[in-house]
Amino acid sequence: MRKILLFILSLVFLSTGFTGQTSAATSISWTQADVAGGTNQWWRAASISSDGSVIIAATLGGRIYLSIDSGDNWSETQPAGDTDEDWYSTAVSADGQTILAGATTGRLYLSIDGGDNWAETQPVGNSDASWATLSISDDGQIILAGNYGGRLYLSIDGGDNWAETQPAGNNNEWWYTSDMSSDGQFMIAGVINDGRIYVSANGGDSWGQTQPAGNNDANWYGSAISDNGQTVLAANSGGRVFLSANGGTNWADQELGGDVNESWMSVGMSDDGEEMIATAQFADVFTSFDSGETWEVTQPAGDGSMRWWPSDVSGDGTSFIAGIYGGGLYVGSLVITNPATSSAGSGSGSSSLGSCTEAMPVSAPDLFSVSSQELSTILNFVPVSGSNTSYVISYGFDANADLFASSFDYSGTDVMSYSVNHLFPGTWYFKVRGQNGCMPGEWSEVKSVRIL
Repeated sequence: MRKILLFILSLVFLSTGFTGQTSAATSISWTQADVAGGTNQWWRAASISSDGSVIIAATLGGRIYLSIDSGDNWSETQPAGDTDEDWYSTAVSADGQTILAGATTGRLYLSIDGGDNWAETQPVGNSDASWATLSISDDGQIILAGNYGGRLYLSIDGGDNWAETQPAGNNNEWWYTSDMSSDGQFMIAGVINDGRIYVSANGGDSWGQTQPAGNNDANWYGSAISDNGQTVLAANSGGRVFLSANGGTNWADQELGGDVNESWMSVGMSDDGEEMIATAQFADVFTSFDSGETWEVTQPAGDGSMRWWPSDVSGDGTSFIAGIYGGGLYVGSLVITNPATSSAGSGSGSSSLGSCTEAMPVSAPDLFSVSSQELSTILNFVPVSGSNTSYVISYGFDANADLFASSFDYSGTDVMSYSVNHLFPGTWYFKVRGQNGCMPGEWSEVKSVRIL
């Protein structure tokens, strides 16, 4: 009897180059931040510099933490006398030198030396407002600040002076989310307590209301906008995540997780609008690497369906951060894999490998069964014979089975079981092939299974 070798892997979805839109597989590698004082805290706000090197993260009823090496090491950074505040909002400039932190129980603080020193910066008459949202331009000069149950304020000189910037007829709102482009010209701001979304294309001089159909009075917890102001994300608590590709004129429901309404708490976006992240409480972390055309569950292993709250994406799209309300803080790095060694591709792949001289695997794997187990699928297959270093699993929503992919190293001959996790309900199609270094083998037959 053959020995059964089980590969039960928590799969991170990989977007692949089957349609010619991208030439490599993309995923995120997550690492839990080793923050002083313990990892399980009430993470409420987080921001990343343009290149991902500087990260600031803040807790509710606690402290502010800073990393200047992409999350490898962390230190506490606090305004004097404010060691345990309800920190609700953060923002950081492109170079990580200008940092903002706002509390719902106190003040708005600014550091212009990377968190070494802090000074209070307040719009007149708002010394003890609840600062729920902050955003900042790349150069740190343009700052948008909104308070909870009050006004929206703008500074164009790095926080030295402030002026009210308000959509018409909105004197006191529950401002909860905001974002701006690198140059500060395109802005978005969202309101909770039966509120609306507003966008500005002229640096806050004027604002226009924009809403997904049927969502006029939602609780907008998350928002993000690209540098050209055309790609816009908005998420509401107890509802959906919406995407606009034309500056908020039209919106499309991203249908993350199917038709179930979730408590979406935050969204983030790279400067070019390619990389995106969305988090929900008691649900999953979703990311997109193609401007929202496809979304994938991609979160730290073992931390699915947690109370995800803050998230952000670096301007260059290479770094991610996501925090759990009452849990861990995680830093993610974008991983782009050479398609010659890991991409699922199509056919045998030998004609497009250029200088690859490795021997092709002798045969296709025998995929003899595919079975469902809750939101997972277990593939059982007989490995290939001959030269082989790894395997590629390819799967999707039609008989081509080529929308997502995963690869792993293995050269044995035992019957294998591989678990693909975090699938949506519906019919899924799967196939598998061997890989010998840079040389892919032939695909197995395609098998399907229905996830309920």
